[in-house]
Amino acid sequence: MNKLFIRIKPNLIILEEGNQIVFTGSYGEFVTVLNNSLTQKLIELLINGSQEKKIIIALANLFNCEEEPITNLLHELKQKGVLENYLPNEVVSNEMYNKYQTQLSFFDLLNPASTVTEKIALQKKIQSLNVMVIGCGGIGTCILQSLVLMGIGKIVIVDGDIVEASNLNRQVLFDEQDKGKPKAFVAAERLKKSNSQCKIIAINEMIKNEADVKTTIEISGSLDFIFICGDTPQLPLWVDSVCKEVKLPYIKASYQGTVGFIGPLIVPNGKRFAEVLNIDYMQADDNEIVAAHNSKHKHASFIAANSIIANMAVMEATKYLLQLPGIQTIGKRMFYNFQNMYAFFEEDFL
Repeated sequence: MNKLFIRIKPNLIILEEGNQIVFTGSYGEFVTVLNNSLTQKLIELLINGSQEKKIIIALANLFNCEEEPITNLLHELKQKGVLENYLPNEVVSNEMYNKYQTQLSFFDLLNPASTVTEKIALQKKIQSLNVMVIGCGGIGTCILQSLVLMGIGKIVIVDGDIVEASNLNRQVLFDEQDKGKPKAFVAAERLKKSNSQCKIIAINEMIKNEADVKTTIEISGSLDFIFICGDTPQLPLWVDSVCKEVKLPYIKASYQGTVGFIGPLIVPNGKRFAEVLNIDYMQADDNEIVAAHNSKHKHASFIAANSIIANMAVMEATKYLLQLPGIQTIGKRMFYNFQNMYAFFEEDFL
């Protein structure tokens, strides 16, 4: 007999509403079946988990009925993403699954899997990924925190700044004892405490031109993705040029005042950065008065806003890297206005 067991997915809530049983895992999304004694007994067996054939035989004997309607009901619940197959040792003794099962349940809501084995394979994919984050400020530190907690295999941190007092209210990887220390090194040590299995590479350098980008990527070894969070206006153009050559995807995350920018997510063989955005403002300005002011300009910044922008970018990158549905920013930029909590795209007002 097949060694696979079957059960109701642990991320689903079961509700009883009159003559219906409702399975739901996300707001506004649900599956219903008729509420009767056979269905309730089926749910009881599925909650405990067993081999599918054993469940069918037990119910057919208990209700003195044919196996076909029970088989059909199980098939329907499978097709609608309510059930999953598993091997008992996968959910009892698999350390990876037990650590990351709630994360994998979230991904399952985005793209339902039929087996726990598929979920474990997804986490193995995450742990094989090599990601670079350029810029270790308000957005960059939030991105780094999320990446290490989700189990990314290798993270490269690139930043040449030191920790300052003004960083401590909005950059989540630093504390008062870190003032004056290189951001990249401090962030790396903090991240290692969150996930000792993640390889962290800290590069304490400022990227000043395209050649620096190329060198940084070369010394980092294998990479699958880059997050751009640095303030230098020309940085995305330098990264884009190198990434086009080496066919490496990246996403930019930034803000201006109360509006956050998520994207564009640039992928190999897709639109390039300069095709998506008006890049005139990124060019050097010859006006001395403007240049003098801008050199002293301090971004308005708030930790809650930084975290939202950062994690929307992480969500987009994760969907792309894991081939999950619903990506919104490939070849375009999303805006998030914190004044009215409204998300929109550049083309919405052009």
